[in-house]
Amino acid sequence: MAVAPQVLLAGETHESMVARIRTELADGKSLTVAQVRDLFGTTRKYALAMMEHLDTVGVTVRRGDERVLTR
Repeated sequence: MAVAPQVLLAGETHESMVARIRTELADGKSLTVAQVRDLFGTTRKYALAMMEHLDTVGVTVRRGDERVLTR
């Protein structure tokens, strides 16, 4: 799964990340890119690519530096 032009994730990795992000954002919570980076132990490059991808496909919406689930 391509989440950015130079960022590819295995299908099951993508699915598990999306599920974990949805869980973390439940009940109106929000996440920053830094929190996503720490959650997955990755770099900002990959965390930002994932969150921008989720914004694009309508899973999340950006509010300032934070992302929340779309309703």
